[in-house]
Amino acid sequence: MYLKEIQENNSGYLGLLENNVRDKMQEHLIKGYDWEKLKNLIPNINVVKVPATKKRPPVLYLEVIPSKLDGKPMKKNGLFIRYKKELEKFKNTLNNDIVLNIINEIDKVNKQNFNFENGKDKKREIKTTKNKVKEKRAIK
Repeated sequence: MYLKEIQENNSGYLGLLENNVRDKMQEHLIKGYDWEKLKNLIPNINVVKVPATKKRPPVLYLEVIPSKLDGKPMKKNGLFIRYKKELEKFKNTLNNDIVLNIINEIDKVNKQNFNFENGKDKKREIKTTKNKVKEKRAIK
């Protein structure tokens, strides 16, 4: 919902953006510092200058950081995407029903090992599991 509001509010700017985006990105690639983020109108979507390697010059990547309902980032770093084809592959992979089933199972396992209170993870003491691990280590 937050992203939709931004798109609606900034729809008049899209023409201006298309004209200036390439120039800003080119300037960022030349003058920007390594790993510097070029902010966009869309929160948690950044263009990042990735430093040169032995085999390639510096390049720009799109960084996508998942956001909370209030628009703040959920993580410090996001998913780095270099090519449009790569973005399509991620979309196809993440929209796969098997991936959804796997993440549902991961959620269930994680919820068994953590108490979720006020949106924060609180470790539950699992003394028997810890003791078994210590016993196995001692036997080896």
